[in-house]
Amino acid sequence: MQLQEKSFEWVPGLAEPYAITWCAVEYFEITGTILRMLLQRLSPDTPHLGRTLLHHAILCGNAAAVNVLLSSGANVEASVKTQKTEFRPIHMAARLGSSETLQCLIDSGCDINSMTDSGDTALMICAKYKQEECLRTLAMAGADFGLVNTAGQSATSFAGSNQWSLGFQQVIVEVIRAGKIPESSSASVFSPLIFVAQAGDIEALKALIKWGEVDIDYQDDSGFSAVMFAALNGNVEVFRLLVYAGADVKLRNKAGETAITLSGLNQNHDLFEKVMLEFALQMGNRDDGGFYALHCAARRGDIDAVKLLMSRGYDVNVPDGDGYTPLMLAAREGHRVHVRAPDLARGSM
Repeated sequence: MQLQEKSFEWVPGLAEPYAITWCAVEYFEITGTILRMLLQRLSPDTPHLGRTLLHHAILCGNAAAVNVLLSSGANVEASVKTQKTEFRPIHMAARLGSSETLQCLIDSGCDINSMTDSGDTALMICAKYKQEECLRTLAMAGADFGLVNTAGQSATSFAGSNQWSLGFQQVIVEVIRAGKIPESSSASVFSPLIFVAQAGDIEALKALIKWGEVDIDYQDDSGFSAVMFAALNGNVEVFRLLVYAGADVKLRNKAGETAITLSGLNQNHDLFEKVMLEFALQMGNRDDGGFYALHCAARRGDIDAVKLLMSRGYDVNVPDGDGYTPLMLAAREGHRVHVRAPDLARGSM
């Protein structure tokens, strides 16, 4: 058979003639034999109206044809250029939600963080068009969540503006649970730790802490750390995990608030207080950033905790932020039987 690139056939529904190789992509048969035979004589990168065979295969949603073209030397970074836009195969696959095709492109070494003319990455495009499987594929492949486009938008902000925050969050949490930590070149744009703390997912948070390369005290542009978000959102278990992992509760955000003061704003502030008291009792922590362990134990009438803390040298005469001593708090709460005023005053039980 004589192969001539200038031999055209009409492709139904597209209102423009294509070369024979394009027909082989359009009507790709399962073995790919015909397309491979044609590609022995013809270049896969010969353009037609600004596109190549690779672009055509992606538009046809045919991952098998994409794989044949890439294995035959098609340029994985071939751009589509129009008067208004410029984009690459990876952007097309992300926009169309073709996760299998996307994986073929990634396996062939494409630039996973390449940008369109407007600075959008494939990751941003997935978030913009709610392409869940493609988002998962890109996250597992190490796409950068810390990039922004020319308008300052990121993948996370795209998800938020398109009312897809929950779906976006679910994918990222699942990726982290699977042992893959999302890449981010800018923590101020995307911090895995802050993201997971706000999501309130314990298993994902454990995976991050176990990873060991995360700054547990990272503060965002407003000065909020992960433990502050846990306190603000009323998530006691996330708060507990972060505190025991060594999160600094003394840190202040730009409004001067700490995790302790933020936890006091919640209806379940007693539970946060209990976490801090347990932590002080177990770890012997004395420098607890606004949390007064002995005062807390006295006010709660926890005589065993009072005894233990006093044995560790906690000063019974130190006033808390409101000017109360442990003795005053015990008396105010009516713990006359369980906490005796003379004992507190002497500093022993």
